[in-house]
Amino acid sequence: MKVLKDQRLFSIVPLFLFLFSPESSHTSGPSLEMVGKIINFIVLFGGLGFLLRKTILKYFEERIALTKKELDRASQEKEEGQRRREEIVRRYQRLDEELAKIRKDSLRQAEERKKEIILLAQKEAQRLRDLTGKEVDWLYQKHLWSLKKYAAEMAVKLAREKIRKDLSTPTHHQLIQKSIDNLGKVYEKFSAR
Repeated sequence: MKVLKDQRLFSIVPLFLFLFSPESSHTSGPSLEMVGKIINFIVLFGGLGFLLRKTILKYFEERIALTKKELDRASQEKEEGQRRREEIVRRYQRLDEELAKIRKDSLRQAEERKKEIILLAQKEAQRLRDLTGKEVDWLYQKHLWSLKKYAAEMAVKLAREKIRKDLSTPTHHQLIQKSIDNLGKVYEKFSAR
């Protein structure tokens, strides 16, 4: 039906062109000239529209489809952006909780480490006390032994000096004489029996 209307229109249009053409009337006024230009404009662009109708419709359909596709993509991107934003907000809200948890864990670990260090320091202090005690005992024994050795050497030295002094030649003769007298008495006791 639409095609028939368009064909009728195009069959009538050439008549108007011949009626208003400048050659057909020698007296043309500015208003008729303007009407002719308008009709020429309508016919020209109407004919172009009729000839290019399928191409133009196809172009606009493609353009509409492309626009819909871009709008759908933009809508999806908007939804994706909204999801991302919500995820970021959730993460941000959880961030405070995680920071508090990390802080709490850090304090707990620091306290455990502090106790561990104190325990290790106490063990090391005890080990050093034990080691120092053993070293003091060892040094005591070593010096005690040195002192005993020195005392023994001094005693031997003093005893030698005393013996030498006591065993001088006159004293030596007296001791020998005394020993001989003692032996004589012992002999007499054994002989009397």
